[in-house]
Amino acid sequence: MASTQVFVFTDKPVDANAVVVAWRGTEPFNAYDWITDLDFQWVKFSNHMGIHMGFLEALGLGSRTNKQTFKAMGMNAAIKRQKIALQEYMEADYQEATHIPGTPRPPPTPHHKSKQEIKKTKPTSGLSEAIVQEKDLAYDKITKTVCKLLLDNPNAKVFITGHSLGGALATLYATMLHCSGETEMTSKIAAVYTFGQPRVGDIGFANYARRKFDNRYYRVVYCNDMVPRVPFDSDQSGVDDDEEPHEDQVFAYKHFGKCAYFNSVYDGKLTRDPPNRNFFGYPGIFVMPLTAVWELYQSVMIMTTKYGTEYKETSASIIFRVFGLLLPGVAAHSPCNYVNSVRLSPNFPLAEQLADDIADSAADAVRDVLFVSEDLQDIYNAMPSVPGKDNWKLALEKIRETLLSEKPPQTHADPHTPSHPRLHFNPSSIPATIAEAKP
Repeated sequence: MASTQVFVFTDKPVDANAVVVAWRGTEPFNAYDWITDLDFQWVKFSNHMGIHMGFLEALGLGSRTNKQTFKAMGMNAAIKRQKIALQEYMEADYQEATHIPGTPRPPPTPHHKSKQEIKKTKPTSGLSEAIVQEKDLAYDKITKTVCKLLLDNPNAKVFITGHSLGGALATLYATMLHCSGETEMTSKIAAVYTFGQPRVGDIGFANYARRKFDNRYYRVVYCNDMVPRVPFDSDQSGVDDDEEPHEDQVFAYKHFGKCAYFNSVYDGKLTRDPPNRNFFGYPGIFVMPLTAVWELYQSVMIMTTKYGTEYKETSASIIFRVFGLLLPGVAAHSPCNYVNSVRLSPNFPLAEQLADDIADSAADAVRDVLFVSEDLQDIYNAMPSVPGKDNWKLALEKIRETLLSEKPPQTHADPHTPSHPRLHFNPSSIPATIAEAKP
């Protein structure tokens, strides 16, 4: 909790149009952040939601050393939600009683808190009263801060964002606002943007969050970044309104919503999941080292000459990429990859969308082959005309031929798997050779 950092700001000091809540990601040398990331335990709530315990603790909502604090948090959230619902019901009843016949009825509105109400708002955290009084707990502190800003800037919309751990906290924070009945804030949420975000909860959490956010949630994933592919999702079913959590799953964390996936040359697509969704899978595990070599070459030899000095990477970033030759998925998590993806993508905002109702690992494997095949083509097209490019071409063609000739793993029907339409690709329709880039 002490290491959770968040930056809240407005676009203008007066009469602001936007309030931004930006959560910081994992600090490289912060042991608490790493423990939070690597603790894959979740807390089950009575509404069938399973949520990552470490992320809840990072928001100051409970403690991993005392799991009863999460139960207390759930009760506090329910009480606050019911209290605000009662206030809104009474206000709607008053509007109905004072309504003038023959005039349009005003739509129901969220309860608007006064300064006094904001100040006296009881905490959602399930931690002890002593800790609540002593410390600034992230969720409750930021909620009060944003409520005050919205009171002073009634036309402002709320934007919530974060990278890495910060992306997970952004998603969880926005979801908890709904759980605790903060209707005034949730009605003002314009969008939630996450970059390199790990999975936050199980299918129950994913279904709840998807219903609440609808088309206001944007999850960006860069190439081989390991972090969005953990904690693992061993459950092959999709996120669906009628799907219930599977209690027997050890790893069944779920993403939700569309994923904006960018490859190593910053070409993007909308899809349900990025390729190689659990990281240690076929065919990505074999191609990632090659991509890491290309990313290092691109950062040193291409970015500055092609895009200008503002894209020059620091020495620390270059060293990180060198380290990525051993662990490609770690180096791919660098924030500069996400900044470049948003700024340099030729088709951003993303319009190209793949069919996303993939319900078994065989279809996933075929789709991943297509992704990797296209990524290799893009790498070759982005390479300048330098000595040795023809050798790269031959190597990439050989890799593509190998991938396209492999038979995807076969799977047996899972009784839990819903009846989704399958995504069908015909590998023979993919060109087996690397084509020259067209002007």
